[in-house]
Amino acid sequence: MNNAAVMLQHLKQYSDSRKWFEASLTVCENLFGTQSINTATILFQLAQALALDQDSKAAVGKMRDAYNIFLGQLGPEDRNTKEAEAWLEQLTQNAV
Repeated sequence: MNNAAVMLQHLKQYSDSRKWFEASLTVCENLFGTQSINTATILFQLAQALALDQDSKAAVGKMRDAYNIFLGQLGPEDRNTKEAEAWLEQLTQNAV
């Protein structure tokens, strides 16, 4: 599912890509839980898809969720945590 979402994103079909990421997130949460690194990774990708689909407010929320999971699971110095933090700052600035 996630691969289909990425492919659609590359084709600039952002709305369809977003739907696939949302479906992928549901499956991931059911399989691995809401606080897993896998879930955070999908949230990160979904936030990017939301931003591309011009939904800045939702993108900020999903990126914040991803950041908080990465921070809790991996700590503040992890590459994933830092990348999510940078994206969160940028998305927040763009949403204002």
